[in-house]
Amino acid sequence: MKKILKNPTPAVEDAITKSKKRTRKVSQSKPQPAFTIGDIEDFQFKEDEVKEIRASLLKWYAVNRRDLPWRRINDSDDEDKDRKAYAVWVSEIMLQQTRVQTVVNYFNRWMEKWPTVHHLAQASISDVILVLELQIFCFFKTECFYFYFLQLPSTL
Repeated sequence: MKKILKNPTPAVEDAITKSKKRTRKVSQSKPQPAFTIGDIEDFQFKEDEVKEIRASLLKWYAVNRRDLPWRRINDSDDEDKDRKAYAVWVSEIMLQQTRVQTVVNYFNRWMEKWPTVHHLAQASISDVILVLELQIFCFFKTECFYFYFLQLPSTL
C-alpha cells in the first residue's frame, strides 16, 4: 500500500514532481544545405540562356511527343481553329480524371458523335448521358458533364 504524504516538505515535493517529469530530448538541428534554390520565377535568365532552354525543350518535345488525336487537327483557317479549340477543350476535361491512353478511345468516339461545339449544343441531355454510360465514364459524375458540356447556349 502506497503511503500518500499530506503536506510534504518543499524538498520532498520537488523530488516527487521531478520523478514524474519526463526528460525532454533536444532535437539536433537539421544540417543546412550549402545553397538554396528559389522559385523558378525568381531566376533571371540571360537572353542567350532563354534561347538555349527553349531550343532544348523543343528538341526534347520533337523526339518524345505522343501522337494524340487532338494534336492532329489542322488549324489553318478559322473554322479549323474552332474545331481544334473544341477538341482540346474536350480532351482537357476528359484528362482531368484519368490517363491519356484511356482517354484516346473515348475522345475519338465523342468527336465522331459531336465533332463541333455546335453539334454538342444541339444534342439532347439523354443522348449525352447515353454516350457517357456506354463509354463507361464511371470516373466522371454526370453533373460534371452538365457543367462543362451542357451549359452551352443552343444557338451556337
